[in-house]
Amino acid sequence: MIVEAKLLVLGAALAVASYQDLRTREIDDRVWLASGIAGGALTAAEILTTPGYPLLLAGFSALLTAAIAIGVFYLGLYGGADAKALLVAAVTLPLWPWAGAAQGGWGEGSLLVSPFFPLTLLGNALLLSLLLVPSCLAWNIYAKLRGERLFSGVSASPLQKLAALLTAVRVKPSTATSVHFNLIERPAAVSSSTAHQAEMYAAQGSAPSPEGEGWVLRLFSRISEEDYDKEKEEQSKTLKGLKRRVWATPAIPMIVFLLAGYLVSFILGDLIFGLISLLMGIPTR
Repeated sequence: MIVEAKLLVLGAALAVASYQDLRTREIDDRVWLASGIAGGALTAAEILTTPGYPLLLAGFSALLTAAIAIGVFYLGLYGGADAKALLVAAVTLPLWPWAGAAQGGWGEGSLLVSPFFPLTLLGNALLLSLLLVPSCLAWNIYAKLRGERLFSGVSASPLQKLAALLTAVRVKPSTATSVHFNLIERPAAVSSSTAHQAEMYAAQGSAPSPEGEGWVLRLFSRISEEDYDKEKEEQSKTLKGLKRRVWATPAIPMIVFLLAGYLVSFILGDLIFGLISLLMGIPTR
């Protein structure tokens, strides 16, 4: 019952967080506080009631996950919510939850897995997030077949165009400034999208035309959580009057992929270990 309760706690936390993030791009910290306390208490109860519980292995998993979570946050690779989700996973399910795991049957009946469940969760999420690449490419090919001029009005190198085709799609300006997309176009003469600079740009008579000439791609830029609302407002001012579609990347929160990775783990196990086992010819059943 303890394992089932732990699974429910982590799954519910990821589901609620995903819903909040998709709606408003903000997650109530009480989600992580409540689930972390509940998950930690259940793990403590499991340790006390399970003979031969691999405490050192669980402790190593929790510390390793915490180090990764804090590291990726300070490197700016993920947001604070993603790091908090990994920390909750570390205290709730530091080890793989399948029955029989304590007897050495890690992942028995599933793909080959690591004993460290939080890393399985993260690895699955990363692999699933890569599905955006073929999705964007397929959409852009479809748009091209419909006769759209994908890079009309945009100055970009062949490498930048390839990156855009793989990671972004063309949407209406109003859609690009929504919470579901991140704009990757900028006026060529404006180094950033501040409203003041955009107004100066227009006042000088050199602003991009409504048809969208004179824009460039700014790939792989990231909006900090603190500047998110301000940046979106300034983007709306910059795009005002633009008639054509613009390039934007789908802003699917990493939390959603963590939830998907969590659910997939119960069907396919650890995807990375599964791929390794497949490449090395290691049986997984």
